[in-house]
Amino acid sequence: MPSFAYIGDSITIECSVDLGRLLATSISFFKNNTEIYKWSRTNDRGNPFSFFPTAGVSFDTDKQKYNEIELINIETETSGNYSCRVKINHAVMNYVELSGSLSVLSRKS
Repeated sequence: MPSFAYIGDSITIECSVDLGRLLATSISFFKNNTEIYKWSRTNDRGNPFSFFPTAGVSFDTDKQKYNEIELINIETETSGNYSCRVKINHAVMNYVELSGSLSVLSRKS
């Protein structure tokens, strides 16, 4: 995950976890502990992708992948702590989580 971006930029945040032979059942992204995106293998609605409106977060929904999101039109409010959670079916461990902080900077003229 990038640690900074400039106002107006686009960035990709990837949730890259080596699960070995295990399958992910869902992958969620969070901004400041609020869910902003979810991919689910078992989504009943037919579309495995869900996006949740959040201040400062705009998505390029044409570029979604199950384990990454593209944030567009970065603005000051996009700054925050981002994390992703990969849920798996396992008797001992049921999820893996990664996190990082994103700062948004203005460009010098």
